[in-house]
Amino acid sequence: MNPLLQQFLSEGRDFIEQIGQKLLILEETPNNEAVVGELFRFVHTLKGNSGLFDLPILTRVVHAAEDLLDRVRDHELTVTSELTDDLLSAMDFVVQLLDEIEDGGTIPDTYLPDATKLVDRLRSLLPERDVHEDEEGAEETMPAPTDWSWLSRLTEEQRVQALAQTPADQAIWALFYLPEPQCFFKGEDPLLLLKHVPGLAGFSIRAAQPWSPLDELDIYTANLAIDALSMADRAELDEHLRYVPEQIAVYQLPRFALAVPTGDASEVPGVYADFFDRARDCLGRSDMDGLRVAVDAMLDMINPTLWMASALRWCLCLQDMGFDTSVLAFHLEATADHKIPDWFLFNRTQSASLNAPDKQAAPIAVEDPKLPAGTLSDMELALWDRIFETQRQFLAIPSASAQWGGRLASVYNTLTGLLRAKGDVQALAALEDAAETSEQEKSFAPLLEFLDGYGPIAVCNDEPLAIVAEETVVPMVVELAAERQIRQDRRAGEGAIESTRRAAEVSADKAVRTLKVPQEKVDRLMDLIGEMVVAKNALPYLAARAEDVFGSRELGREIKSQYAIINRIAEEMQDGIMQVRMLPVDAIFQRFPRLVRDVAKQLGKKVRLVIEGEDTEADKNIIESLGDPMIHILRNSLDHGIEMPEVRAADGKAEEGRLSVRASQEGDRVLIEIEDDGKGIDPAVIKRKAFEKGLIDEQRLDTISDADAVQLVFAAGFSTAETVSNLSGRGVGMDVVRSSLEKVGGQVRLTSEKGKGTKIILSLPLSMSVSNVMMVDIGGQNFGVPIDVVVETVRIKQSDIHIFKQRRTAVLRGRIVPLYSTDELLASHNPPKPNADGEYAVLVARVHGETVGIVVDGFAQTIDVILKPLEGALAGLAGFAGSALLGDGSVLLVLNIKELI
Repeated sequence: MNPLLQQFLSEGRDFIEQIGQKLLILEETPNNEAVVGELFRFVHTLKGNSGLFDLPILTRVVHAAEDLLDRVRDHELTVTSELTDDLLSAMDFVVQLLDEIEDGGTIPDTYLPDATKLVDRLRSLLPERDVHEDEEGAEETMPAPTDWSWLSRLTEEQRVQALAQTPADQAIWALFYLPEPQCFFKGEDPLLLLKHVPGLAGFSIRAAQPWSPLDELDIYTANLAIDALSMADRAELDEHLRYVPEQIAVYQLPRFALAVPTGDASEVPGVYADFFDRARDCLGRSDMDGLRVAVDAMLDMINPTLWMASALRWCLCLQDMGFDTSVLAFHLEATADHKIPDWFLFNRTQSASLNAPDKQAAPIAVEDPKLPAGTLSDMELALWDRIFETQRQFLAIPSASAQWGGRLASVYNTLTGLLRAKGDVQALAALEDAAETSEQEKSFAPLLEFLDGYGPIAVCNDEPLAIVAEETVVPMVVELAAERQIRQDRRAGEGAIESTRRAAEVSADKAVRTLKVPQEKVDRLMDLIGEMVVAKNALPYLAARAEDVFGSRELGREIKSQYAIINRIAEEMQDGIMQVRMLPVDAIFQRFPRLVRDVAKQLGKKVRLVIEGEDTEADKNIIESLGDPMIHILRNSLDHGIEMPEVRAADGKAEEGRLSVRASQEGDRVLIEIEDDGKGIDPAVIKRKAFEKGLIDEQRLDTISDADAVQLVFAAGFSTAETVSNLSGRGVGMDVVRSSLEKVGGQVRLTSEKGKGTKIILSLPLSMSVSNVMMVDIGGQNFGVPIDVVVETVRIKQSDIHIFKQRRTAVLRGRIVPLYSTDELLASHNPPKPNADGEYAVLVARVHGETVGIVVDGFAQTIDVILKPLEGALAGLAGFAGSALLGDGSVLLVLNIKELI
């Protein structure tokens, strides 16, 4: 896929996420103009970026959304729930289109009907004047000119070629383009737009108004009037000109209107009287051969640069093209009077005998998109810098000759989009100049020179311009523009250019500090670091073996010394790669406002979502694993937990329910709390449903506690829904949530109080890679304890241990600490033993905010391990966090202290 298209897809999805968030904020605060401005800018940028590719369906939808937001920005439209729904639906549709582009590289035509319905729906929300613009607003659009004499500013060769290449049944379209004076600040580029007009046969540029004195001239104000010819279909023209319809009139020219004589008019008309008498006689007798002989004879006698010679050549051309004698007669009489034929007048009065349609087409009437000035947010500027610098790197990559042109076009299109986003129309002209030079020299050097530091260039000259061939349009215009800019730069000085160059260099310096790396490469590096951690853990065992087996204490010391160095480097590498993979949970949380809004609206409930701790960070894989479980939990809370407004009011609650999502970090784990103030879980209902589904027997039904009954919601296939809906009732519930979390080493806890609400706590590791654990000796076997729960290790004399409330305790630093023996926690029947001094080894840990002591047989070193969750028959052992492979090949079981106590 085209790298530029891939970039568009990635950026497009980011834009749509931002648009969704801003729409929800705007729905809550309809008068927030700052949000409206940001929202409009996102949608406008998305539309502008889509214009770089042939994606008319996508562009139409986004354009319609932009028009709505434009009316909101102008206070002509009020933000309502209906408007928000339609805009969100439009963005959802755009996401589908982006998926299609990613899968197949294009958008299938099957999406056109849905796109049309969606656009019609969006436009139906526009104010009345906009809805009927096409029907009633014809007078508000650019009127088609009635003077066609501008054709004389095109060369005779160009018009002859256009006439010869246009079949009799094909239209020739004329364009009159009057750019708005402030068009540059709206991101418009008249010359670039004109250059890419489909079927362009030539154009003429002149000053729309007399030029101001040089010292009063505003170079940022457009003063252009442009006429152009196109041989494309009207539909192609409408599509290309859709963003500036109020500035352009498109009208149909009869083919004979191209017959406009040009040349030196310094001659005496009376000398041709005999010729015109003979020509009229031939036409009266329909003697076309005689007319041709008379014209040829006259052409042989006069200077070919004269105006009359041009008129006679057109007479032959019209005859060769098979036009009716009325056309020849009209042309001949105008020539006899030494006047340019008024083909507009002739076209209105004589239409029956024309070889081509002659009715003047109505100008285009399309909504005005009102492009904003090129202002970018800080985030967009940073992205702008990155993309700009990427083009330099792209050009620096060696390429085969067959790829040269494609690479030049790709970079040119990307830079054009960037400069349009900033509204830098002067730089656009310089870019075109550099691109043309690069193409002529077959070298990237001119374009690279532009990238190194571009300066502003003016846009137009004050004299009419006529160009023959399409490929010669831009070079001549830019050449004249460059000459004009040189004159202005002499007055303005070079300070602005140097300032722009320095800014470009600063932007380049900023851009190279950010490196975009595929996730696969980061994952590979993560795996290698994990393997290195395991490998370096073998060094202490080698040191001990060198001392104990081979009796080489010096070798053992050297191994330990190298281990310390390798351990430090490994820890720094681990920390560095972990920071690369860390993402804020907001990457997932940002989906929830839209979800809660849509589901609550579907259920007819009022719900306020409160999100806290969204800046809490965790590993990317952990963050992504949260998505589906949390969506399921939130839907459950909305469907089963929070009551209908009237029910809440009857129970003395606020009609609006509260749904809270909080994230926090505790040690090396991330805690996510989802809490609602709904009706809670009724243990009696859970027991009855579980019994009906055969999950518990009658004896268990009578003995199970309410707290244990609530946990039955995690049983496979359990559901309390009476009916199946698109939200719940299919039996695929909390068991899937728990299993999904357990796959990544996570846990889930649930507490609920009838009538008060429900709280669900998800606990996940910060990372699925390397964990730091302390090894302890329990009954002659090593176990691991996550270092994040360890406060300290102490030795306590047996005499300092007392019984308090039927629990052994000790006083540490003035605080009473309860003591737990590993034999009771693990049911090992092998109590820890004191050392020779009568002291017990106690691991002090923090569990659920409380300090506790765990009596063990001894302490070992702290090591880094790759923790793996228990599987198979051991998966249900809640007292173990997982297992790890040690450097000597043995397996270490890691305790879950929070579950054991």
